[in-house]
Amino acid sequence: MRFFWHSEVLNQVATHELLMLITNLIKKQFFLAVIVTLLLAPGAYALHPLNTDDTGTEGQGRWKAEVLGKWAHNEINGTVKTASQIKTAITAGITDNIDIEVGQPYKFKREDDNGAVSKVDGIADTEIELKWRFYDRNRLSFALRPALTLPAGDDGKGLGTGKLTYKLFLLATKELEQWAFHVNAGYGKNANTADDRTDIWNFSAAAEYEIAQGFKVAGEAGIYSNNEKASGIQPVYTTAAVLYYPVKHIRLDLGLRLGLNKAEPDYTVIPGIAFKF
Repeated sequence: MRFFWHSEVLNQVATHELLMLITNLIKKQFFLAVIVTLLLAPGAYALHPLNTDDTGTEGQGRWKAEVLGKWAHNEINGTVKTASQIKTAITAGITDNIDIEVGQPYKFKREDDNGAVSKVDGIADTEIELKWRFYDRNRLSFALRPALTLPAGDDGKGLGTGKLTYKLFLLATKELEQWAFHVNAGYGKNANTADDRTDIWNFSAAAEYEIAQGFKVAGEAGIYSNNEKASGIQPVYTTAAVLYYPVKHIRLDLGLRLGLNKAEPDYTVIPGIAFKF
């Protein structure tokens, strides 16, 4: 009788240990699956550091966090102006074809007028954007990107407009194997307290090429309305960029934008990093 009682106890212990082993294996497999999903999930990134956007969205339930930089240099008649900013942005996939993004820039401005130096810095206007891809067939897609800026920056220091502004862009993307082509057209209502131009148009086109897995080069050209009412010259620019994905959920990028006329800064350096989760 004692022998059978010991056998039953041993069987219970063995069964418990087996269940614990199976549970641990399931947990390890689940953790591994999560890691693999994060590393291999296809990334949908906007085309930073270009101004031109693509029609890609993150996908329902997915998130993207970005830290984006910009440093512009311009010199006219002995006056040197530099403007830089750091922007943090969060993008959430509402559905598979709708994203919402909230961004907050912090700006730095410096002007050297023949030795007379002035500086200013502070938070700029908060940006809220929505992207809706409404057509996607045969590797051709179209999207709308409405946006608002909230007057968070000090307009007296030139860090914001002082008023609510809005804009709407139409985006188009065509994919061809290693190539992708993008065209953007947009209009914005630039309400402001500085007596700048309020009706702003934007047009740009870009191409990107995947040299190898995880490594792309891109270029664009664009034109937009000059904020200054007194100027009849519209800023024109071109940008060259490299985009590197060490793993699919991380993007490192660097761009160089050149002004093609005096209305655009001489050059702008544009770095960025994005994390997708």
